[in-house]
Amino acid sequence: ERIPVADWPICDCLIAFTSSGFPLDRVKEYVKLRKPYCINDVSTQDIFNNRMMLYEVLEKYGIPTFRHIYADRRDGRKVEVKETDDYIELDGKRMRKPLVEKPFEGNDHNIYIYYSKAQGGGCRKLFRKVKNKSSEFFAGLNSIRKEGNYCYEEFITG
Repeated sequence: ERIPVADWPICDCLIAFTSSGFPLDRVKEYVKLRKPYCINDVSTQDIFNNRMMLYEVLEKYGIPTFRHIYADRRDGRKVEVKETDDYIELDGKRMRKPLVEKPFEGNDHNIYIYYSKAQGGGCRKLFRKVKNKSSEFFAGLNSIRKEGNYCYEEFITG
C-alpha cells in the first residue's frame, strides 16, 4: 500500500539511512513537507548509493582515502584494461595486487579481493552474510570483472 507522504505520522526528529528498497525520494518529500529536525542530511543520502560519487566528495573536502582507480563504463564508455598476475591497468592507471574491486552501486555488496601470483593468486568474494558465511575463496579466479562499473582500491594488509 502506498500511503501519501502527507498522511505519514508526524515526527519531530528523523534519522534515515538509505538501502535497497528504501523510499528515499518519498522521505525527501516528507522532510520538505514536515521539516523535522534531521540527524543526518537526507538530501545527500544519494551519495552513499554511488561509491564513485562518495570518493569525489571525500576528495573535495580533503578527507584521506585509499588509492583508487575506476572502471567507469556508464553511458557506453570503453575502458582500456590490461591485466597481469600482479597488477591491473585501467586507462593507463596501474594498481598492484592485492586489490579490492567494489561495484559503484553502494548497495551491491559483491566485493572481490584479488591476490597477486606471489601471494598465491585467486580471489576472495565478499557478500552479505548468509548464516555464518560472508566470503568464499576461488583459487582459479584471477581476472577482474570486465562488465559493469567498479572502484578498485589498494588492499591494505595489517
